[in-house]
Formats: sequence, structure tokens, C-alpha cells
Amino acid sequence: MILIRVFFVSILMLIGCIVHAQKASYNALKIYGKVTWKKEPLNNAKVIIYESGSVLETIRTNANGKFEYFLDLDFVYELHITKDKFVTKIIEISTEGTNPLQAEYGYEFGGWEVKLMKDFPELDKSILQDPIGRIHYDEDILSFDYDSKFIRSRINKIEALTAQADKLQKEDDRRLKLLAERYKDLVKEANQLFNDDEFSNAITIYEEAIAVDTTQEYPIVQIEKARMELELTSEKDKKYDNLLAQANQLLIAKNYELAKAQYVKAKDLKPSTQLPKTKIIEIESLLAAQQLASKQAEKLEADKQKRYNEHVNTSLAAIETNSFDQARLSISFALKIYPDDENASDIKAEIDDNLAAIASSKEAELTAKRLAISNQQASAKKVEDEKRLAEEVKQQKIVEIAAIAENLIAQGKLEQAKIKFKEAAVLDKDATKFKSKIDELEQKIIINTKVEQAYQREMNLVAILVKKKDTKNALIKLKSIAIEYAEKSEPKTMIANIEADLIAVKAKQEEEQHVKTLASNAAAKAAPVVHKTNAQQISALLSYGDNHYRQGEYDQALEKYRAAGKLAPTNQRVKSKIKLAESEKEKKMAVLYKSNSNENSSKGGINIEEEPSVYNQEFLNKIGKAYPEGITEVTYVQGNKTITKRIVVGGGVGTIYRKVKHSWGGEYFFKNSDPIAKFIWDKETAKK
Repeated sequence: MILIRVFFVSILMLIGCIVHAQKASYNALKIYGKVTWKKEPLNNAKVIIYESGSVLETIRTNANGKFEYFLDLDFVYELHITKDKFVTKIIEISTEGTNPLQAEYGYEFGGWEVKLMKDFPELDKSILQDPIGRIHYDEDILSFDYDSKFIRSRINKIEALTAQADKLQKEDDRRLKLLAERYKDLVKEANQLFNDDEFSNAITIYEEAIAVDTTQEYPIVQIEKARMELELTSEKDKKYDNLLAQANQLLIAKNYELAKAQYVKAKDLKPSTQLPKTKIIEIESLLAAQQLASKQAEKLEADKQKRYNEHVNTSLAAIETNSFDQARLSISFALKIYPDDENASDIKAEIDDNLAAIASSKEAELTAKRLAISNQQASAKKVEDEKRLAEEVKQQKIVEIAAIAENLIAQGKLEQAKIKFKEAAVLDKDATKFKSKIDELEQKIIINTKVEQAYQREMNLVAILVKKKDTKNALIKLKSIAIEYAEKSEPKTMIANIEADLIAVKAKQEEEQHVKTLASNAAAKAAPVVHKTNAQQISALLSYGDNHYRQGEYDQALEKYRAAGKLAPTNQRVKSKIKLAESEKEKKMAVLYKSNSNENSSKGGINIEEEPSVYNQEFLNKIGKAYPEGITEVTYVQGNKTITKRIVVGGGVGTIYRKVKHSWGGEYFFKNSDPIAKFIWDKETAKK
């Protein structure tokens, strides 16, 4: 019996049963099994149960390919196990002939693994039209088991069918694998064409992929996208060409920033194209070179200006001490830097006149001395006199050098003074008398360095207070510094400027109070005044002007104030009102486009006196909208600098040029955030 069951297990791979027969539900046979394909469970496979040629029940396998059912006893059933695109296998189950005494406990027969095969057209399925296996009640074992005789009668045909199915399945697997690889290659090729904007070719390849695998939705979706892109391509190409044309013209005109902006737009429109990227790199290189050249030119000019100022100041100081040789040497250095400078030329002419006069005087003196010596009879005395005269000249030279050194000390130029004293020490026989002076200077240089460092720390604190607008404490600190460092002019200048600003603020407040008083007096009048005298006309014009001023109508206020000025040209009150109105008008123009609300922000929102954190394209476009076409000039004072801005607007885009003039005379020029040379300022901002 054991050999027979082993035989069944090897033969019935068509259902691959691993069975368990035991008692189950009352008067019924519980069957259960598993449907697989290529060792994997088949979900949703159908198990159709027939009884007497009619469908009794249709059940489906679960996600694990399993099913179970209870069959009543004393009937013959057929189980048709199938799935779409698979063959159908039939198993006959007879529940007749059971022992009535055992029936009340029921039976169980299961653990099957029914292996289905794909339904190929070439497959000979005639053997499957009848059951491939039969299960019945075996009285020998008092339970259900396979009908071995029935299975042995069909084993050869079943093995032949299985072998044919395996062969076809392998061929189909190879075919599907090739098709899957072909599909994958086609989709990859089509995607590349799609990314390269070759949408027509991409559609053709996607259609080939659909023909290879009709179950895939991805190529269909991509075809729709490609068709939409094709519709946009014409418009995109036109826009791209226009952007390139604009960018090329701007590049030719050396308007690098705007050209770059247009190339960036073209690149964003067609990211895969190389031309805009190449042009952007080219422009960035040009801009970097331009900026470097501008900075170098600016630095050279600043160095020249600094050296020029030092030479002129040294020359002027030497003139004050009648050290004309030193003065002429210094002013000659200044003229080498700026040969056409009128100021330096005038100083040189003055020095030459003085030197000529001194030379004439000395020559006359020497001539007289020589004549006196020649009249002496003793040649020895004559030689002695000449030696004495030469010694006097040398001593005079020593005195002059020492005077220059003392003058340099007075100017605070201790290092230069030390050098001069060393020159005097070389000429003097008794060089030791200058040694103490030189040693003293070296000590002073060390002390002055420390004092200067302390002074700079104090002034840095003042700068912080000024930046915080703490005017009161800044003024207190400056006065303390001015006392402690009395030789320094900068604290005194800053004190004067701050106090002048405070006086101006106070004057403005008094003027505003006076305007309010006039307005109150005008409101108290019961009837209009008939202006008969100049004084009455002036008062009326000022009253009208004040009304316009209070309402912020500065042009109308200036009209009235200037009319009053014609009647009283020397009236200080009228002049002060005109000056105040002009000042307020300039402030109003400077903040015309400054935004304090969402509504104003759409009009520009720009305070031209404030430097933006970055001069980007968005900011320059705002400037282009906020100011009229052409050139607008604004001048204002910021600290110890006078700033002139020229806003140049062309084609709706603004460019800001700045001239920054320092109180010490230095001038620097900028285009947006980049430094430029003066000739560029003159050329690009000239008013036409």
C-alpha cells in the first residue's frame, strides 16, 4: 500500500497533492488545496464544483492560492480548476460508499497542490477533457484516497502533456524576456528623445513600445505629453530665438548684465541647448575682467591722489618754515604725479621766486665777504676767512635741516623729523648734540603710536554712537576726546557738524511753530484782508505759502515764497522759508517711490539714498519703472561724503551711477555695485 501511494505522488504532479485524510464535519467530506503556477500561488483561480453535470458552486483561491469546501456524502463531483489563460484540470471526487457509522463524524481530504500550466495554442489538451485524477472512499483504509488504477491508465498521456507544456513554457519565457528587454530599450530611447525635446521621434518609439507590450500605460501617457509639448514647441522656439537676438544685441553693445539676463531666460526655456550656457560663461568672464580692471584703476588713482596730497602738504609746511629747497623738492614730486595741476604749478612758482631772492641775497653777501677778504693783506687770514665762511654755510645748512625737522615734529611727522636730524648729525662735527634729540624722537614715536591707537579706539566708539543715532552721548564723547587730544582736528570738526545739525533741527522746529502761529492768526481773522502795502502783500504771500507747505505742496509754497522774495529780496525770514521748502521738496523727491504699504510697493518702493543689499535684475527693473526714461540726478550728503547719483533708465531698465566725494577731496565712481573709472561716469551719464 505504501508503494502505491509513493507511485501516486510521483505520477500526479499534475495536481501535486500532499494529502491529509482524517475525520471532519458531520456527514460531509472537507476538501482543501492550493493552486500554483511555476511554484508560485495563483490568486483568484476558479474551482468550479459540478454535481450530476450541473454547477453546484464556484469558489476562488485566496492570495495564497488556497481553497476549501465541504462536499455532501453519497454523491459524485467534478472539480474544474482553472484561470484565464491557463488550462483547466478536472478531478473527480466520489463520496459514495462510506461507512454510515463513520459518516456522522465526517471526513477530511486535502493538502493538494494543483499545478496549472499556461494554455498554449500548440498544446494537445485532449487528455484534459476528462478527469486527470479520481478520489474515492477506500474501504481498506476506511478513508478517502486516490484511485490508482484510474491514474495509471492516463499517466503516459499526462507526462507527454506536461513535457510539451514545459517546453512551450520555456519558449514563452524566453520570448517574454526578449520582449521585456526590447520594451525597456524602446522606453529608454524614447525617454532620451523626449528629454532632448525630439518629441516627434519620441512618439514613434513610444508607439513601438506599445506594440511590444500592450499592457503598459506609461508609453500612452508619455505620447500625450509629447503631443502637448509639440503644440508648445513652435511658440517656445519663437520666444527662444527672440531672447537670443536680444541677448546678442546687448552683448554687442557691451551691456553685459542685461545680455546675461536674456541668455539665462533662453537657457531656462531650453535647458538642453548649449549656446546660452556658453554665452553666460563668456559674459561672466567679461564682467569679472571689467570689475578687476575698474578696481585696479580706482586703486591706482587713489594711490596717486594720496601721494600727491602728501607731497603738496609737505611742500606747504616747508614754505611756512622758509625751507624752500625742501618745499621745491616735494612740489616737484607732486607735479610728476599730476603735471598739469594748476595748484601745484602755482606753489612751485612761488617757491622759485623765494629761492631766487634768497640766492640773490646770499650771492651778494658772499661777494661782499670775498671782496673783504681780498682786501686783506695776509693770505693766511684770507684762507681762514674763507674756511670760516664755508663753515658758516655748513652751519646754516645744519640750521635749515634742523628747522625742517622741527617743522616736521610740529606736523606730527616724527619719522621724517628723525631722518632730518640724522642728516644734520652727519654734517655737524659734534654729532652727539643731535643724538639726544633723535633718542627723544624715537621715544615719542613709540608713545605716539600708542596714543594714536587709543585715539582710534575712542573714535570707533563715537562712530558706533553716531550709527545708533545717539547724538547726545556722541557729542559728550567727542568733547572729551577733543580735550584729551587737542591736536586732533577731526573731533572738533565732528562736534561742529553735530552742533550745526542740532541747530538746524531746532531752527526747523521753531519755523514750524511759527508757521502754526501764523495759521492760527489767519484762522482768527473774520474777513479777507485787502493788501495795500508791500508788507501786507509779503505777509499774505507767506501765509498762502505756509498753507501749501503744511499740506506738502512744496512747489506751490515755493511759488508764493519766491513772490514774497521779489518784494523783499533782503528779508531773512523769506529766504529761510524758501530754503526750508526747497529742502523738503528734495526730500520728497528722494522718497517719492518709497513704499510703506502693499499698495505703494507695486509702484517701486525705493529710497534712492539707501543702498540695496544686492543690485539684482529685479531691483534694476523696479528702478526702471520708478524713474522716467533718460537721466535723473540726485545729490545728498551722507556723513562726511557728498553723494551724487545719476539714475539712467533705458528700455524700462534702470542703472544707478554714483560719484562719492570725500571731505578730504578723494572722488570714487560706481556703476550699480561695481567700481568704475571717471571717464566711464562722464561717458555713460552725460546729459544729452
